[in-house]
Amino acid sequence: EPLWQHTDETDSQEYNGLLKLRTQEYESIDGKTGLLYVIALSSLVPLADLPLNLESSVADRVQEEAALQQAELSNGRHAGTLSISQGHTAELLQWDASVAGTSDFFGWFMGGNLQVRAAYWEVEQGLVICVAFGTETLRIDEATRMVQSVQA
Repeated sequence: EPLWQHTDETDSQEYNGLLKLRTQEYESIDGKTGLLYVIALSSLVPLADLPLNLESSVADRVQEEAALQQAELSNGRHAGTLSISQGHTAELLQWDASVAGTSDFFGWFMGGNLQVRAAYWEVEQGLVICVAFGTETLRIDEATRMVQSVQA
């Protein structure tokens, strides 16, 4: 039985169209304890040629997603690496968060604590960023296992 379901997919552009983003959204099957975003950035120019610091760009993206969930991040830290399919190695970042508002998804958990984990790795034409929000470690661990099988 699946623990997560695919719920949405959107396309957008940044840096005057130099970066194309495809965001896929998954949520825990219960519809309330876990949220996972898989963001694939494809670049028309080498990432090294863009004014990007990868780790701070990823942290900014996580902050944007957290703001949409009305979650306040704290205690950001590097959390090691993760082996991904196709031989890639992802860098892991982790935060604590508290639900500060009544967002669509975590609004029922107002004042509760979330765990947030992001994984990112470079691929030939860009970058993959995965951001997971969970009300418990189990959800974050499930999301991390899903991230390990992402094909980019």
